[in-house]
Amino acid sequence: MTGARTDLDALRNKIAASQTSWLVADSGKVAEQNNRLEVWGNVHVTTRDSVKLDTESLKWDQNKNKVVTNDYVEIHTKTDFVRGYGFESDRTLKE
Repeated sequence: MTGARTDLDALRNKIAASQTSWLVADSGKVAEQNNRLEVWGNVHVTTRDSVKLDTESLKWDQNKNKVVTNDYVEIHTKTDFVRGYGFESDRTLKE
């Protein structure tokens, strides 16, 4: 079984390397026909660069590569802390 374990580890590492952000929320829905995701309730996003975003709701349009919320937002980076209402960015939270 060692070979199977190695294959699973390689697959897990490949998937992790392709991720740019991790998202956790209480609830959500996916609209597959138009590549959109909507989540709400204790939304937490962490990027590969350790940028953290906390809000109550978030919408992601994969076709436009945009994340959007009109709710209160807190953003933590290695050097800054920003808070306010409303936010729009790309999925890496860099633009």
